[in-house]
Amino acid sequence: MESNKKFNASYFDGHSSGIFHVTAEIVPGCIKLYHENEMIIWQVDKINTSESYFNKHNSLIKYGEQFPYATLELNDTDFRETFKQCNPHIKLKNDDIKFFQGLSNKSIFGIALGCLLLIVLSYFYFIPSLAEFVAGRFPVAYEIQLGQNIYNQMKEDFDIDEQKTALANDFFNELKIKSNYPIHITVVNAPIKNAFALPGGNIVVYDEILQKMNSEEEFAALLCHEYSHISFKHTTRSLFRNLGTYVILSIVLSDINGIMGVLIENAHTIKSLSYTRALEEEADRNGLKLLIASGVNPYGMVNLFKHLKEKNQGSIDMPEFLSSHPLLDERIKYIENEYRNKSKSYPKNDRLASIWKKI
Repeated sequence: MESNKKFNASYFDGHSSGIFHVTAEIVPGCIKLYHENEMIIWQVDKINTSESYFNKHNSLIKYGEQFPYATLELNDTDFRETFKQCNPHIKLKNDDIKFFQGLSNKSIFGIALGCLLLIVLSYFYFIPSLAEFVAGRFPVAYEIQLGQNIYNQMKEDFDIDEQKTALANDFFNELKIKSNYPIHITVVNAPIKNAFALPGGNIVVYDEILQKMNSEEEFAALLCHEYSHISFKHTTRSLFRNLGTYVILSIVLSDINGIMGVLIENAHTIKSLSYTRALEEEADRNGLKLLIASGVNPYGMVNLFKHLKEKNQGSIDMPEFLSSHPLLDERIKYIENEYRNKSKSYPKNDRLASIWKKI
């Protein structure tokens, strides 16, 4: 039986940007649309049922076999019932969100606040942790390439001491540390008491911090500590963690070059990169093992920390190598305990002493 009831609706023809106000009449098998002196007939069998729906507030009907579809939108709850009565074989989905309809404004606000909290926690905890996890599995070849690209960018601002750089590399080679990375030491002339490691093998040492050391054992301790950051991927992991959002986005897009680009653009952060307490302790303990394996007195690490601290006692000009490495006194304490457990005689390495003297 034909319905005489008509409904006011908004009509979009799918070809122009205009929205037309029409009158819609539902009859079995079709919808008649009246606009000025024109009548448009929609066959209900051509309604796109996957795109059309009813809900509590409005009805949306998409018509046509391909995109862009013509669209009819109505804000009349009687339209749904009339359409179903006239065309019971056409099933349009019910798009009501019943869960939220039954909630109070206070409950909805609480849910929204919880979602916001989840986003914040993800940003500060989940994403950085995921980025660090990915960094730990970043291929060595990519890590070496990344570190070299960062180094090439940074060295443009370096006043490199070529002679001390050559000597520092001879010194490290004399330690005979087996590595999966091509380690290269660069000594830079600058009034900065600092040293830092890049991903993949480069270690930068400022001449100023060398002037504060008293022995080859201290220099060996510094290099073994920084090398440990490289060996355990600490620098890569911390850098990924600091830039977690960008890194994860690049991973989602399968864009390794994107990761490289983001990290290289933020290369300056490596100079002041701080490690977690756990990573620092891991680098200290591994540094001690490397010193012992190289036949160097591991107490050089304690002396390094103590001398740098004492020479800057009462001064805000703490060496960056130490000021960026927290809990110094606690580190000295557990290193001393480790040393006592492994205390033995360490004959002087004349070759190391000779190179150190030249440095």
